[in-house]
Amino acid sequence: STMLSANNFFDIAGVKNKEIISYSDVSAYNSQNFYQKITKYFKLLFFLIPVYFHRSREEVILYTIDLFTIALAVFFKLNYHKIIYVQYEMLEYKRLSIIDKVLFKYVSKYSNKIHLKITPEKNRTQYLQSIFSNSDIDSFLTLPNTNNNSNKFSDLKSFSSNKVVVSHVGGIGMDQHIYNYLDAIRRLDIDKYEFRFIGSLTKEVKALISKFNLPNVKCIPQVRHDQLEKYYKETD
Repeated sequence: STMLSANNFFDIAGVKNKEIISYSDVSAYNSQNFYQKITKYFKLLFFLIPVYFHRSREEVILYTIDLFTIALAVFFKLNYHKIIYVQYEMLEYKRLSIIDKVLFKYVSKYSNKIHLKITPEKNRTQYLQSIFSNSDIDSFLTLPNTNNNSNKFSDLKSFSSNKVVVSHVGGIGMDQHIYNYLDAIRRLDIDKYEFRFIGSLTKEVKALISKFNLPNVKCIPQVRHDQLEKYYKETD
């Protein structure tokens, strides 16, 4: 088998890792300029074609978070190809560029060719299911990106607080029921609960949070995964 990945996550015996492109973090991925995107697209195209159509017809598994990559993979897909799409960051259609909107529509139309769609939270999975409506329900998987197999976060909280701390880790868009969440927070005792949004927020979400004007809600910018331990320990 050949495993193609957007990042070199895999270390599996008998599986060859072929890194297509790597980003240091989500901010680097989201801040690509036009030249970087075009360079990436051509590099990816000339890399995928010979691998996909190799004479050996060996199984190819492509794993990616990138919209253009998934569109190419769907377009060139053959029977012995497997495609895994991981949507770590929310894709809001109205906020996409014209090109990305075309790609997103194409991928949505042929989403049944994607063997596995992974999202980090249940409501994101439901959102993707509503868009990829022609896909088998079993092809969706909710896999929290904060999941960790060790018990290093199992200690008691690292600070003393009289409040119950509730944290949401990850990007938030308007499609994630944020209004209902804030409305529920408003009904709780501000002296007993503190809520934290850790990660990227769209402009609409930031405006809505400001409108609710809740003193027990804190917004914390994106935090690297290896620096999240502090916030987990402070969360009930």
